[in-house]
Amino acid sequence: MKLYNPFPDDPDYENPLGHKYGNKTKTSILTTGHTEYTRLLKEYVRSANVIFCTTPSTQPLFPPNYLLNPEGRKKGRYIALIGSYKPHMIELHPDIIKSAVAPHHEHRHFHKHQKEGGAIIVDSIEACLQEAGELIQANVQPHQVVEIGELVLLKREAEKAAAEAAKKGDTDNKGDGIQVSDDSGLKEWLCKGNVIAKIVGLGLMDVVVGNEVVRIARERGIGTHIADF
Repeated sequence: MKLYNPFPDDPDYENPLGHKYGNKTKTSILTTGHTEYTRLLKEYVRSANVIFCTTPSTQPLFPPNYLLNPEGRKKGRYIALIGSYKPHMIELHPDIIKSAVAPHHEHRHFHKHQKEGGAIIVDSIEACLQEAGELIQANVQPHQVVEIGELVLLKREAEKAAAEAAKKGDTDNKGDGIQVSDDSGLKEWLCKGNVIAKIVGLGLMDVVVGNEVVRIARERGIGTHIADF
């Protein structure tokens, strides 16, 4: 096994996504058999702005110091965890989870890194605290996580505030997302802190996806229809 790029450096190669996002998307695959696996894994993790973990692993996919030491803390990242769904499964080291929810005091730190702390977003507080190994092993409490539904409500409140402001002639508030004042410190935290999303799946998601599959099957005339099922 070796490190390779499935898309060679061909100047004429064009990925369909490039037309949409204005660039050429390329992919590299790193395997444990590579002679410089450890060095490259650290390099890739630290340079990433977004990390997606999608495996049913029973141990962390990378050491916590990749993100927690001074070099790793120079920027925040969006980390999505969707592979682990049982208490013994774990993709992200508990120390990283604890760091995201622990209270911090900025004056104690003298090296330059992003604002301490972070956020953990879940699809269901009850389900994640019972099934997500990362949160269970880090002893995360309900008040330390935010449900996606709460964010939706916040956005709706922002849109409502924007509509009311428009009626009053305030054109500065356009309702783009959640309004954050520049001097609150929250804006900097949202831009630089780590945001961890833990998704274990909801029954509603299965129903929605299932209905969509049935709709497509009917449109294409495929599959077997069972009467009165």
